Amino acid sequence: MSALSGDAIRAAMHLPELDWRLVITPLLEREDQIQDASVDMRLGTEFLVPTRSDVSLLDPHRDEHAAEVAKIFRPFHVALGKTFVLHPKQFVLGCTLEYVRFPSNLMGYLEGRSSWGRHGLQIATATVVSPGFAGVLTFEITNVGEVPMHLRAGTRIAQLVIHTVEGVDKPSPRKPRSQFRIPTGPEIAKFEADPDRRMLQAYLELDGPEPLDADTSDDAALDGAEAPEAGDEDDTSQSA
Repeated sequence: MSALSGDAIRAAMHLPELDWRLVITPLLEREDQIQDASVDMRLGTEFLVPTRSDVSLLDPHRDEHAAEVAKIFRPFHVALGKTFVLHPKQFVLGCTLEYVRFPSNLMGYLEGRSSWGRHGLQIATATVVSPGFAGVLTFEITNVGEVPMHLRAGTRIAQLVIHTVEGVDKPSPRKPRSQFRIPTGPEIAKFEADPDRRMLQAYLELDGPEPLDADTSDDAALDGAEAPEAGDEDDTSQSA
């Protein structure tokens, strides 16, 4: 699996066969956005902003998880060229301005630009874009700095590195329109569709063994960890 050069990216975007064509649009400055081995991606106009709610905790394995998450995140629109203020330690979901469509022989990694990282803007690194994906890409954005930061919709904020997928000799079959969902804004993780969730739930219904109690486990001793002294229990707690 090798990364496509800038020339190879341009060639993939101009293939006559639609099923094999790479789509990245709009590229406001096409020649300038396509780098030697990546494509600069711009911040879009849609955000999901976490807000205070009556949800006491998030447990992806609860049936109510999707409804609880919907209570927390509020959609927010910023016009192209306008600013979104990201406060210190604030976390939001954003998306790319560009719509992408990957053929079955290509995949990608979305990475934050280092110039923003040096200002304290943390963007989820190495987000995988699977073969066959179509839609806008979601950013997980956090200001880890100490001062508010202005994010202007349309700013180049990330890089998309594109790789070939070996062993693919024919395009994936297209899904019927009714089954094919294309994200047009940032998306929250859909844990209810995670096969692990169903597997673990089935395991619990079979009355599987309870998890090992950390207080009675010998793992800490095997790892060389020291047990807390009497009266120090409160100092050893950690928040997830």
